[in-house]
Amino acid sequence: SCKTCYNKTLEERRHVAKNAPPRPDKCDCCNLKTDKLTIDHKHGTRIFRGFLCKTCNIGLGNLGDTLEGVLRAAIYLEKDKSKIIETLNDLE
Repeated sequence: SCKTCYNKTLEERRHVAKNAPPRPDKCDCCNLKTDKLTIDHKHGTRIFRGFLCKTCNIGLGNLGDTLEGVLRAAIYLEKDKSKIIETLNDLE
Protein backbone atom coordinates (compact mmCIF):
# COMPACT_ATOMS: atom_id res chain seq x y z
CA SER A 1 0.00 0.00 0.00
CA CYS A 2 1.07 3.59 -0.49
CA LYS A 3 2.54 5.69 2.30
CA THR A 4 -0.68 7.71 2.68
CA CYS A 5 -2.82 4.57 3.05
CA TYR A 6 -0.29 3.02 5.43
CA ASN A 7 -0.31 6.14 7.63
CA LYS A 8 -4.12 6.23 7.63
CA THR A 9 -4.30 2.58 8.71
CA LEU A 10 -1.69 3.17 11.40
CA GLU A 11 -3.69 6.15 12.72
CA GLU A 12 -6.86 4.03 12.83
CA ARG A 13 -5.07 1.34 14.85
CA ARG A 14 -3.61 3.88 17.28
CA HIS A 15 -6.99 5.53 17.84
CA VAL A 16 -8.74 2.20 18.41
CA ALA A 17 -6.01 0.98 20.78
CA LYS A 18 -6.11 4.21 22.77
CA ASN A 19 -9.90 4.06 23.18
CA ALA A 20 -10.35 0.31 23.63
CA PRO A 21 -11.92 -1.06 26.81
CA PRO A 22 -9.80 -3.06 29.28
CA ARG A 23 -8.30 -6.20 27.76
CA PRO A 24 -10.14 -9.39 28.78
CA ASP A 25 -8.40 -12.68 29.53
CA LYS A 26 -10.02 -14.60 26.65
CA CYS A 27 -10.71 -14.20 22.92
CA ASP A 28 -14.02 -12.52 22.10
CA CYS A 29 -14.53 -14.96 19.21
CA CYS A 30 -13.51 -18.45 20.40
CA ASN A 31 -13.33 -17.82 24.18
CA LEU A 32 -9.79 -19.26 24.33
CA LYS A 33 -8.04 -18.02 27.45
CA THR A 34 -4.77 -16.35 26.50
CA ASP A 35 -2.67 -13.35 27.45
CA LYS A 36 -1.84 -12.65 23.79
CA LEU A 37 -4.86 -10.85 22.35
CA THR A 38 -4.99 -8.49 19.38
CA ILE A 39 -7.25 -5.46 19.18
CA ASP A 40 -9.67 -5.88 16.27
CA HIS A 41 -11.40 -3.00 14.51
CA LYS A 42 -13.59 -2.51 11.47
CA HIS A 43 -11.16 -1.65 8.70
CA GLY A 44 -11.51 1.81 7.19
CA THR A 45 -13.00 3.11 10.44
CA ARG A 46 -12.07 3.71 14.04
CA ILE A 47 -14.72 1.27 15.30
CA PHE A 48 -13.48 -1.21 17.90
CA ARG A 49 -14.85 -4.75 17.46
CA GLY A 50 -13.13 -6.74 20.17
CA PHE A 51 -10.06 -8.64 21.28
CA LEU A 52 -9.02 -11.68 19.25
CA CYS A 53 -6.46 -14.46 19.61
CA LYS A 54 -3.99 -14.83 16.76
CA THR A 55 -5.84 -17.80 15.25
CA CYS A 56 -9.21 -16.01 15.08
CA ASN A 57 -7.66 -12.77 13.83
CA ILE A 58 -5.85 -14.54 10.98
CA GLY A 59 -8.86 -16.74 10.19
CA LEU A 60 -11.26 -13.83 9.94
CA GLY A 61 -8.76 -11.87 7.88
CA ASN A 62 -8.34 -14.77 5.46
CA LEU A 63 -12.13 -14.89 5.07
CA GLY A 64 -12.13 -11.22 4.05
CA ASP A 65 -13.06 -9.78 7.46
CA THR A 66 -16.69 -9.89 6.35
CA LEU A 67 -19.84 -11.66 7.43
CA GLU A 68 -20.29 -12.86 3.85
CA GLY A 69 -16.88 -14.58 3.94
CA VAL A 70 -17.66 -16.29 7.24
CA LEU A 71 -21.09 -17.41 6.02
CA ARG A 72 -19.68 -18.77 2.77
CA ALA A 73 -17.22 -20.84 4.82
CA ALA A 74 -20.06 -22.07 7.06
CA ILE A 75 -22.08 -23.10 4.02
CA TYR A 76 -19.05 -24.89 2.62
CA LEU A 77 -18.54 -26.80 5.89
CA GLU A 78 -22.22 -27.61 6.41
CA LYS A 79 -24.28 -27.80 3.23
CA ASP A 80 -27.55 -27.88 5.23
CA LYS A 81 -28.30 -24.21 6.00
CA SER A 82 -30.87 -25.17 8.66
CA LYS A 83 -28.08 -26.91 10.61
CA ILE A 84 -26.06 -23.68 10.49
CA ILE A 85 -28.99 -21.77 12.01
CA GLU A 86 -29.52 -24.50 14.62
CA THR A 87 -25.84 -24.33 15.58
CA LEU A 88 -26.00 -20.53 15.82
CA ASN A 89 -28.98 -20.80 18.19
CA ASP A 90 -27.07 -23.30 20.35
CA LEU A 91 -24.13 -20.87 20.62
CA GLU A 92 -26.24 -18.08 22.13
